[in-house]
Amino acid sequence: MPGQISLIGSDWLYKDFVGEDWIWSNSGKPDTRDYRFWRKGSVPGSVLHNGAEAAFN
Repeated sequence: MPGQISLIGSDWLYKDFVGEDWIWSNSGKPDTRDYRFWRKGSVPGSVLHNGAEAAFN
């Protein structure tokens, strides 16, 4: 049975990727060393909204 991840609130992070960069940097793995340039996300919202908010703050 698939689990659910709650995105409600502002305590989650997202990162901008181009193409398959996330695969090569192992960002989706628990033991990743890819810890730079993560941005705070918020819900309700969207990736575009959160990116624009991060760019202007």
